[in-house]
Amino acid sequence: MIKTFDAHSVVFENFQAIIQEEQLPVSVTECDTYTDCNGDKQISFCVEFEPLYENRISEALNKAVSIAIDIICED
Repeated sequence: MIKTFDAHSVVFENFQAIIQEEQLPVSVTECDTYTDCNGDKQISFCVEFEPLYENRISEALNKAVSIAIDIICED
């Protein structure tokens, strides 16, 4: 299964760290980077994984977003 996401660079970095920490069998490929209208770096990335890991990938992404919100709101 392959899914594509666009996210703030902090989400992307947190997502990669969580995947490593939890040792999820996932391939993450950065596809594109751009700056949004607020001047924030955004990253388009593809995540390839076996369907049985879909819930764990979703949980990891949600956790990455939650952490990113905390980090971004501190600034």
